[in-house]
Amino acid sequence: MDSHGEAKTPKTTLQRTSRRQTVKSPAVVTSEDGGETARIIVADISVNGARITFVDPPLTGAVLHFMGANGSIVRRGEVIWRKGDDAGVRFLA
Repeated sequence: MDSHGEAKTPKTTLQRTSRRQTVKSPAVVTSEDGGETARIIVADISVNGARITFVDPPLTGAVLHFMGANGSIVRRGEVIWRKGDDAGVRFLA
């Protein structure tokens, strides 16, 4: 209930807190355990997350490691939605 005694409607979509920048850049992700690797295209990115498209078959894990050119982990992210080969990722601290 809100301050007027009315029922609050739950939010069904995530609110973005930062602007996304279109990049359409190739990248590589690995599963949390390092057992799977996949090539992706980063369609757009913000400080909080990214929209990606899998070039290889999608990984099964919910947490991905975004890899740098030298093979180091650049960011960890949690898959928060999937639709076909596309996925939304929220970056983890």
